Amino acid sequence: MTLLDGILLTGSPSNIEPWHYGEEGHEAHAEPSRDRLSFALITHASGKKMPMLGICRGLQELVVANGGALHRQLHQTHLFQEHREDDSQPLEQQYAPAHLLQPEPDGLLSQLLGSAAAFAVNSLHGQGIRESGPQLRIEARAPDGLIEAVSLRQHPFALAVQWHPEWQSDRDPVSRRLFEAFIHAAARYHKEKQP
Repeated sequence: MTLLDGILLTGSPSNIEPWHYGEEGHEAHAEPSRDRLSFALITHASGKKMPMLGICRGLQELVVANGGALHRQLHQTHLFQEHREDDSQPLEQQYAPAHLLQPEPDGLLSQLLGSAAAFAVNSLHGQGIRESGPQLRIEARAPDGLIEAVSLRQHPFALAVQWHPEWQSDRDPVSRRLFEAFIHAAARYHKEKQP
């Protein structure tokens, strides 16, 4: 861990076991070993103020690790639009922009983007944030009100997003800015931890 300068919490087809956020029931797509590893990484990185960027499941991990909770099946709540991809479509369509996202003014995300203007994101998730938790700041919401980006308070760079910025990131200015900011934060962390 001493060699790390940042943690990238990636997406995955698996879901966090519900007992981690106070719910009962079986999770068919659970990955308990990933849950344990991700929560340990988040705890370590939070304590060391190491930069973190969470993507999709990575956002959900950051939320749950900080006392938040998830909607296990967004489409069954009838509160939100459909956020799952149509896996019968080609990847280009599955990862195409699906809705706008509105950043919160004065948040880390709007600061990184240089604007609080809405921007388009893809949407490939069946779960979503129900409660963000007290240590997290809401950074952006979908038009239906679903929280789709959060940051960790009292941390120089711990940002997580529900969409997949890695998809064709070389063509998307928002994605590029996110990854550039994460890389710069990791470089600063590396420089500051040197003896």
